Amino acid sequence: MKKILFIEILNKMLQLPLEIIQLIYEFDPTFYEIYSNVIKKFDYTYTERHVFNKWTGHHKYFLENGYLGREFYINNQGNYHGKVISYYCNRIWQSSSYHNGILHGERVEYHLNGVFKAKLLYENGKMVSTSVIRYFDNGNCFSITNYENGKRHGICKMFNKDSTFKSIHYYKKDKLVK
Repeated sequence: MKKILFIEILNKMLQLPLEIIQLIYEFDPTFYEIYSNVIKKFDYTYTERHVFNKWTGHHKYFLENGYLGREFYINNQGNYHGKVISYYCNRIWQSSSYHNGILHGERVEYHLNGVFKAKLLYENGKMVSTSVIRYFDNGNCFSITNYENGKRHGICKMFNKDSTFKSIHYYKKDKLVK
């Protein structure tokens, strides 16, 4: 009887955030076993481990429309680890690298039409890119901006959507000076 009740509850809960489901699991640990078995039927990818009340392993979250929204890996400390990929309408719009919950490595951004937008580099949560080139959704250059310690610093060249030069700005510690 209890198993049937949980499946009925789960059926209604698929629309709820994972945090709510975790609270229910903490209330009754048998819920996790039922949750795992039912989710398999919905092609939800995950790892059947539960460490210190944190979900671990590879996860894929789907949006209400059925599209993939995000995929990531949670390590045993409960932190992002490796690539975290966010999607919009089944297209990648951002891919970030994490090490134990901290941005570390490349963060690549894409426009909603799939065209490359920008790439930034991070080390231990701090942006270390010294120059960032951003692109319009047609692939033409939007801006070339110099950075220092994660802040705009120096020259920033702006372009029109047709690639013609638009303007130049000067920044000092993320403040526009000219």
